[in-house]
Amino acid sequence: MKLNTIPGIGPKTLEKLTALKILTVEDLLLTVPKSYDERKLCPTILETPAYYKATVESAPKIFSIRRNLKRLTCKINVLGTSVQMALFNQTHWFHQLNVGTEIVIYGTIKPSMTAQKVFLAANFKPGITPNYRLKKLSDTRFQGFVEKAFEGLTIPESLPEVIRHKFQLKSRHETLFYAHFPRSMQDVEAFFTWQKIAYLTAREIGRSQSDKAPLGAAKPVDPAHLDGWIKRLPFTLTKGQHDSVKVLVDDLKAPRPARRLLQGDTGSGKTVVALLSSVLLMKQGFQVAFMAPTEILVEQHHKMFQSLFGSAFKSTVLTGSLDNKVLKNRLSALKSGDIDIVFGTHLLFSPSTHFHKLGQVIIDEQHRFGVNQREALMQKGTSADLISLSATPIPRTLALTLYQGMDVTTLKEMPANRQPVKTEVIPLKDAKTLDYMIDMTFEENQQVFIVAPRIEDDDMLLSVERIESYYRTRFKNARIATLHGQQPATEKTVTLQAFQAHEIDLLIATSVIEVGIDVKNAGLMLIYHAERFGYAQLHQLRGRLGRHHIPGVCYLLYQGNAQVKERLTVLKTMTDGFEIAQMDLKMRGFGTLFGTDQTGFSALQAWPYEETLALIETIQETLQSTP
Repeated sequence: MKLNTIPGIGPKTLEKLTALKILTVEDLLLTVPKSYDERKLCPTILETPAYYKATVESAPKIFSIRRNLKRLTCKINVLGTSVQMALFNQTHWFHQLNVGTEIVIYGTIKPSMTAQKVFLAANFKPGITPNYRLKKLSDTRFQGFVEKAFEGLTIPESLPEVIRHKFQLKSRHETLFYAHFPRSMQDVEAFFTWQKIAYLTAREIGRSQSDKAPLGAAKPVDPAHLDGWIKRLPFTLTKGQHDSVKVLVDDLKAPRPARRLLQGDTGSGKTVVALLSSVLLMKQGFQVAFMAPTEILVEQHHKMFQSLFGSAFKSTVLTGSLDNKVLKNRLSALKSGDIDIVFGTHLLFSPSTHFHKLGQVIIDEQHRFGVNQREALMQKGTSADLISLSATPIPRTLALTLYQGMDVTTLKEMPANRQPVKTEVIPLKDAKTLDYMIDMTFEENQQVFIVAPRIEDDDMLLSVERIESYYRTRFKNARIATLHGQQPATEKTVTLQAFQAHEIDLLIATSVIEVGIDVKNAGLMLIYHAERFGYAQLHQLRGRLGRHHIPGVCYLLYQGNAQVKERLTVLKTMTDGFEIAQMDLKMRGFGTLFGTDQTGFSALQAWPYEETLALIETIQETLQSTP
């Protein structure tokens, strides 16, 4: 069955579906609703929005508020209560809301209220309405295509029978059908449960398969070669770093390829530890792939490698923003073995990237990548070792559960040159009072980070755009720049390099600076709308300060009540990344650990901590019990 055989799908509709990456009938059926609207009449008045039956008591009136904004008002009776109802820019109701007309409204009932939705009572159909929110396709039309598709196609099963039996799940076909056409909210809940179990099961199966790597020849490395490199480092390794390097070297000498999670708080020196093990491999003719989630981070890691080891090894960068000719030359050099270590983004695991002798893969911010992406890169080598780096450290027992099949090494000791970062919490309305702090920072020849929650202007949140406008006016002599995800990769790299070279005094950025960004002279950070960020993310952001000789001060600017302030105030005294990550997990769910970019499964973010951990353990035990 093909898409164009479904009644109603002509050439134009096919183009719209293609733009939505719906290319097959199975794609169509797997495009599930983003939300659901349960339409049922409420018999009593609640304090929250609900559907109510009402009767019009007075003829409607229309008022012009301003250009392109009109308000329609009339009195209605809701369950015996007289209410003044308003509708904005819905003047088409003027001739339908006659006195005595029965309607259904959706909203919060107050003496004077704005109705969010209005229906004629005769047209209101109770039930559950799926919301797909697809561009240029109405929900009704799309659901019609889905209905026709289900008549001619059966969705194949994807879960092992042992998992379906353990959790008493219906078939994938039936579960998906009722996700599109729910009979009750129980059908919706059943679908979300199935989706959650299916995601975690696929994750565990992928992990267990990758961990069954065949035995390969141990890599002939000589640890003595490291002594000279360690002595030449411009800093002294901590005891924890020394111990971790030894663990990674032992991994290289083991007969089975290593799968190791190297975790530690921001600034604990994980990258140097991983690169020291790479030096031994490269000495023996092996290649190393270092993958990071953003081009900014890739460039930074490459720059760090060149400063420490660049004189002895050939390195390069592979990112999507490279000129085609440059990219082709670098891919050729990598394939021929002329490159010892490559730093790159997702391009590293693409089919066009080939290695001569890949011996080790290092993945920074490993939760930003999916298991399949990781394995696609691993398959480019023979018996390649894997080191996954994580700056969101969690207790070892939890890490062993979440990353089953991986050995876990934790760096807890911070390098001696780390300076303290003081954290303060102040209301957003007092932000301008911190201008004097910025003046003082400039006088001390230091730099400033300003973090915004969004890029473009918004009525609810201060954006990069609006903050930039204020600071350019207030600090006319300062060199100010912006940095965010929508900028071209080359522009972001140039901006960051200029900031690191102190050619920029004040950088206004989104959370793109959250990881890896290393600026020696940064002494002050202001985080606008700190209430919008999680504990771990705020900790990572303030970790951009105090990385060298300058102590840092981070101001968390919040908007909200005393409870919001109390939540943020915890960070004034809490500095342990493990403790912070654990608290974040309990409050915000597992999304930040699993990553959602590769799944599109945004519900991850809200998964309860204890419940999800127990579910993972049950799935692992069930799969392991299968012969």
